[in-house]
Amino acid sequence: HDALAILWQMYHSAPAPMQMPPHTTPMMQSPPPTQALRPAGPLQHPHHFLQNSYEPVQPHWFYCKQVENKQLWMPFSVLDSKSLEEVFNSVQPDPESVVLSTDGGRYDVYLYDRIRKSVYWEEEESDVRRCTWFYKGDTDSRFIPYTEEFSEKLEIGRA
Repeated sequence: HDALAILWQMYHSAPAPMQMPPHTTPMMQSPPPTQALRPAGPLQHPHHFLQNSYEPVQPHWFYCKQVENKQLWMPFSVLDSKSLEEVFNSVQPDPESVVLSTDGGRYDVYLYDRIRKSVYWEEEESDVRRCTWFYKGDTDSRFIPYTEEFSEKLEIGRA
């Protein structure tokens, strides 16, 4: 209750008048009209900047769930996706045996096989994808990730 009263008082109180040091005059606060303001950085034409700046798409990892005979691609959490991407980009002595724990330890992802398996209960395995490009069909309400192979071709075509 006291915190609300303080916030209300702060919000509704008038701002304090601006105090200037005794040696300052209002004229000194802004540059003279003959002195033009210049940006600190180099000037670039906006189109030139946009044409030459291409940044590769940052991947996110998804898994596929079967819901009422439909495939539903669900994103991994940001933390899990970053972990999967980190291991994917690292050099592994035996890449075919890499298994990562996800979703708080409830699922394991077999990275080489791109499979997600539940740890504590029986559940059908789900496919896993490293996703960068998506599409939405005429009857789809959600975006669907392209396969990794097709996404890679799109990236090569855009570079």
